[in-house]
Amino acid sequence: MVGRILMVAMAAVLTACGGGGGDGGPALGVPDGGSDGGGTPDPSGREFMIETGPDATRDALSAFIQAGPGDVIRFDCGFFAMDTGLVLQNSENVTITGCGRNRTVLSFANSDTAEGILAINIRGLTIQDLTVTDTPGDGVKVIGSDFVTYRNMRAMWSSADNPVTAANFESAVQIACPAQPLTAINRADYRTSPDNGRYAIYPVLSNNVLIENSEAIGASDAGLYVGQSNDVIIRNSRAAFNVAGYEIENTDRADMYGNLAECNTGGFLIFDLPGLSQYGDGTRVFDNVARNNNTDNFAAGGIVRSVPRGTGALILAYDRVEIFDNEFRDHDTASVIIASHELIGPPGDRRLDMYAEGIHIHDNLMINAGGNPPLPDQTVLEGSQDSLLPTLVRLKNGGFGAHIVWDGLYDDSDQDDAEHQARGGNGECPYPTAADGNPVPADERGEPQYAGADPNPTCRYNDYKFDDSPDGTRERPAMFICIEEGSNDRQANPLVPFFTNFRGLEGLEALDLLGDPTQLADPAFLGSLTGTVPALIPDRDVSPHQCLAAYGETLPPLPPAEVARFTPSGDAQTPPDEDVVRAACEAEPAAGQINRGAVGFNCPRLDQYHLFADPEDPLSDPNGRGTPFDLNTRLFADYSRKRRVVFMPEGTSAQYRSGADGANATYVFPVGTVIAKTFFFPDQSNGTRQVVETRLLIKRVNDSGQARWDGLPYIWEATATGGRVARLQLGGGETPASWHYTNERSGELHSGSTNSYRVPHANQCVTCHGNDDRTAGSPPIGPKPRNLNKSFDYPAAGRMNQIAYWIDNGLLAGAPNPQTDTAGIATNLPRLPAFDDAADGNLESRVRAYLEVNCAHCHNPAGIASNTGLFLDALREVDASYGICKTPTAAGGGAGGREFDIVPGDADGSILPFRMNIAGNPEIQMPPISRSVIHTQGVAAVRDWIDNVVDDGYDNAESCGGGGLLDGLLRRAH
Repeated sequence: MVGRILMVAMAAVLTACGGGGGDGGPALGVPDGGSDGGGTPDPSGREFMIETGPDATRDALSAFIQAGPGDVIRFDCGFFAMDTGLVLQNSENVTITGCGRNRTVLSFANSDTAEGILAINIRGLTIQDLTVTDTPGDGVKVIGSDFVTYRNMRAMWSSADNPVTAANFESAVQIACPAQPLTAINRADYRTSPDNGRYAIYPVLSNNVLIENSEAIGASDAGLYVGQSNDVIIRNSRAAFNVAGYEIENTDRADMYGNLAECNTGGFLIFDLPGLSQYGDGTRVFDNVARNNNTDNFAAGGIVRSVPRGTGALILAYDRVEIFDNEFRDHDTASVIIASHELIGPPGDRRLDMYAEGIHIHDNLMINAGGNPPLPDQTVLEGSQDSLLPTLVRLKNGGFGAHIVWDGLYDDSDQDDAEHQARGGNGECPYPTAADGNPVPADERGEPQYAGADPNPTCRYNDYKFDDSPDGTRERPAMFICIEEGSNDRQANPLVPFFTNFRGLEGLEALDLLGDPTQLADPAFLGSLTGTVPALIPDRDVSPHQCLAAYGETLPPLPPAEVARFTPSGDAQTPPDEDVVRAACEAEPAAGQINRGAVGFNCPRLDQYHLFADPEDPLSDPNGRGTPFDLNTRLFADYSRKRRVVFMPEGTSAQYRSGADGANATYVFPVGTVIAKTFFFPDQSNGTRQVVETRLLIKRVNDSGQARWDGLPYIWEATATGGRVARLQLGGGETPASWHYTNERSGELHSGSTNSYRVPHANQCVTCHGNDDRTAGSPPIGPKPRNLNKSFDYPAAGRMNQIAYWIDNGLLAGAPNPQTDTAGIATNLPRLPAFDDAADGNLESRVRAYLEVNCAHCHNPAGIASNTGLFLDALREVDASYGICKTPTAAGGGAGGREFDIVPGDADGSILPFRMNIAGNPEIQMPPISRSVIHTQGVAAVRDWIDNVVDDGYDNAESCGGGGLLDGLLRRAH
């Protein structure tokens, strides 16, 4: 085995020095037991060549927007200073490549978006032979995709004292880690920063993911991270100077092998976190080298704050992990840590199994671990739950760690569940129910396999962990931890044990004496400490975990992960012929009608669709069946006003969907529908209006007849003859804007300006509009029954309820007959209130309407922010999933030093209003696009709601806690 480890170590060093693929080094081999699938076939389409220079960003945006089946986007050798992120969406079989990761460097140091490269809903994607550096947020993120390959590429952040520039990029991207342990004298040349982005290489909610010969440096959360995905291989790669080097989170069937993790805070992390779209199990970690992962934890927040400096591997509440044939060397805290969520208090998500089980550790080389765990830092002294783990390791293990550290926590049978009884249950925890009302599907062990939309049960079902005997014995070793004899102990410090069970929070009651020593004179208190002090002493007996000896069996090997090979779907769209597009767009329809023949194409000018009576004024009367509409609560976009018009083909109608159909239940529009939204800024002091852009959403079908929505931005400009024209700008744009008008609902004067009102580029539409429970592409967000249930002034019909008008005019089918009151509101249909009308509903209902319209299009179980577990649609309970005492999955600097999304009664301590009150920082501000200024009224309303309405009566409010180190430890101990 040692010879095999040395081979892996040498291969990993070669990778770290720039070997592999496009930089001239050899590609590393595939160790036995792994799949060699993944990736796209040889490209067969167009090639887009991106050269360095002032037009590089625009050229790259154009290529990413146009890329189709078999296309290659090729970046030339050199340094690219990108001023915005690159988004690829809804495509197939696309390759993004450079000419080597040391020779092609894309810098996003001055970008106005969080991600460097963002790919959404791609089937068959390869990213290779380049480096992405200094993104404000995540490096290279792929979401909701299948057959994803990262190969011979790098994502990183510059050393804090050596920025990567055009003058030094070939050397500055190559970061070395000292082979010997980090000390105050032996410092690394690289300087970490909590301002670095969170994830470097970041596939999430994806399938068939292969990461090979790649590198991640400097992430303030995780370097090579795969979350909520299935069938994953990470091999022959390197992670250095990240908080977490490699992280598998809520993912099924993953292999990590042939990798090097060095100079991170923690090397390999395998987590299950609450409130996400799925829960994972089945990860193998083998033939890797983890060494010298002793970098101080520089995460700004999130769960990775709990990772102690000097951790080789950490398993948190994840089942079925096999760790074998690895080398763990020189770690201050432990080679391997096994922990549960119980340490930081049960999460409000009761679908989550809080404990790590079915863990099999064998045949590893463990050298010099546990000699110097981190001391409590200021965040611990202030009561941070995230930092409890390293504090307990040192506190309860005599100041030392161990090669293998276990918190000793596991659950009893839920059939006498105290938490369930406290919530009104009868002490018997029933099998959980899915969103469709049927039992949640189970795996072969009987464990419920929850989906993100499944309701939060009243108790934590765990009956599958216990056999049928009268005393409900825990099934061993399947539900336990096996540490077999093959694990070697070569320690430099004889005081450091091979194994320690630090017994969780047991014995911490004795710390009460530190707060009040006079209790030593109280016999009742001393009696209460019986057994407490011994519980502070860890259990170092590993024999119960020698499963073969203890139980006559051990855990069988996990099967290898398999990444399937890509095959074309045959559903991708072929780009249209330019002559066909020109002929359709230049056709002249009958007077007063729209140009129906052009609707299937991206016309270069808005007027070519003939949507409006005055082609130079999108605020004029609509042509054809064009029907204006309005929303109760509107999306904020720099105090702009909007005019919305829907154009459906003659003889067609939309189909009604209500909130019962889901958070994203907009009307289902027929193919050929065009929805136009014009953004303008009025100045009531002089009666003028600055019309900036008109965005179109067009429902089309691809070559195989599948429906999809395309988003097209048209920017208005003056012509040489004094007129106006709106031209298609797929790359978006930026312009100054000013406003001065009185809000007709609140009576408040809005007056201000911005130098950077942004028109999003075409592929940014999907970051808000794309959800996997709706039609593909960028479907509409606003036209939901609950947001259309209001009156509107129609030129011919007068003022009447919008839903009733649509029904009467053949625009809507399948809707209940509206029963309207004197205000024109249908009282028998769902409705969101108008956020900015204080007389329209109570504060909570108006704030929830605001958060749905401005946030929930991403923050829902099918949205682009589904990986956060924070869901803000107005249909759900206000509980942990809505942010009540919810610790963010990975907010990083976006947390602003705060621990929870919403703290009852404390807006200043809540992340949600903090991020709303930021503008100009793409990593922190929320929403991340659509605004360049702060919506003062929105922030004020959310703060008012948190301070004066949200209290301890809200579900999960007890999870916030508070106080300093003693208070925090004792609260969780008792």
